[in-house]
Amino acid sequence: MKAYINLWLFGIVVLLMADSSAIAGSYSDAQLKAMFVRMPAPDYPYQARVRKEEGTGLFRLHMDVRGKVTSVTVLKSTGHQTLDAEGVKALKGWLARSGERRDVDVPLHFHLSGTKVDNGMGSDGLGIMKSRDR
Repeated sequence: MKAYINLWLFGIVVLLMADSSAIAGSYSDAQLKAMFVRMPAPDYPYQARVRKEEGTGLFRLHMDVRGKVTSVTVLKSTGHQTLDAEGVKALKGWLARSGERRDVDVPLHFHLSGTKVDNGMGSDGLGIMKSRDR
């Protein structure tokens, strides 16, 4: 019972501390493309592909008024520390259009689409077709 009360009180404190202009939002792909001017895709590390690591994670981008990503929080792990680290690294390079300070939730999918991934020449697993994949 005491643990539930502590969690409840913690939730109230977090809500009181939250800035209403920085409430995180989930957006469609089209909305994200309209909001961001730079969205570099994460690398799919060679060793992760060799180990056939796949996963979907949810990341929260914290942005300032200039649209610069100031920090990234992992809300849901991909299940692999290497993939999470690559996701955070890439998302820190995103740049949004100027505006109010905001938080944006972004899903990332690391998925191996080919059966032969040990040579490093297959799909990068992000659904992006590159010239070397043809």
